[in-house]
Amino acid sequence: MSISGRGALVVLEGCDRAGKSTQGRLLLERIRESGGECELLAFPDRTTDLGRFIDRYLKGEVEMEPKEAHLVFAANRQAVVEKMKKKLQSGSHLIVDRYAYSGIAYTLAKKGCNMGIQWAKLHDVGILRPDCVIFFDLSPSEAAARCGFGGERLEALELQERVYEVMKQLGEENKDIWKAVDASLTVSTLADKIWSLVESVMKSTSHLPLHLIDTVPSCCSQSSN
Repeated sequence: MSISGRGALVVLEGCDRAGKSTQGRLLLERIRESGGECELLAFPDRTTDLGRFIDRYLKGEVEMEPKEAHLVFAANRQAVVEKMKKKLQSGSHLIVDRYAYSGIAYTLAKKGCNMGIQWAKLHDVGILRPDCVIFFDLSPSEAAARCGFGGERLEALELQERVYEVMKQLGEENKDIWKAVDASLTVSTLADKIWSLVESVMKSTSHLPLHLIDTVPSCCSQSSN
């Protein structure tokens, strides 16, 4: 399925171990098999110098205060805005595993965080607004039972429960682009549901302008030249 015009920006969000990485790879394959160009990105981007520092932080090798960590993660996203814009404008679709919504949710979920949600949103102003956010709805307790949970510092169950609640709030604020899917479904069934959502988004957005995340609240946006 080849579609002229710009590509679609599809973001995968949810708690850790909800299946985003697996589904992202399957979606990438499906888009390419249908004749579309597509790339899969993940945040944090651990390939840059800043990303490698974030990787060390997530592994518990270095420490940062919550506010400092939030700014570093946001800078990691801001650094690739132009690259993402060029890819989309060339007609390539982008699947993004985690985005600004994770940045906001994880910051606000940390114990002792005294930053409000408006402050947390501010540092992602100017990045591209997704055409669709697919939220992998899986309770933190179910996610914790999956293999590999707890491997990094942010995978504690109590923290994940708070992340889940903030994600739900962000979904309410972004109803026009937020699509929740039941992440407890089998891999193949979930992949089919995601494909039906994304296929529709690719068709409906191909001739629309790109938009940036503008000032808070997050539902506001502006066109990107």
